[in-house]
Amino acid sequence: MLNSIVRLGFILIVSVVAAPVLDPLFQALPPAFVVLVLVFSVVSMLVWAFRGILSLLVGGNAADHVVGSLTADMIKAVLKFPFWLLRVVFTGLRALIR
Repeated sequence: MLNSIVRLGFILIVSVVAAPVLDPLFQALPPAFVVLVLVFSVVSMLVWAFRGILSLLVGGNAADHVVGSLTADMIKAVLKFPFWLLRVVFTGLRALIR
């Protein structure tokens, strides 16, 4: 528990110190890349919070297993999405042709 508090404090201090450096960097990058970094950051924080809450309920090893399984499912969904989108488009085109 103390390790998590120290880690969170370190992250907050580094965020405050790094803000003047990262601000011009993010302004120079394309907006799409900044959005991807933001999405990755938010998902990482949610996974970290979920793992912490779950480790309190069922234990550390079980929480790691659950988070790993959910991460694998999310990766599979991201890889399947373009094919699903193509199927929807071609099904709509086929309906228009008939």
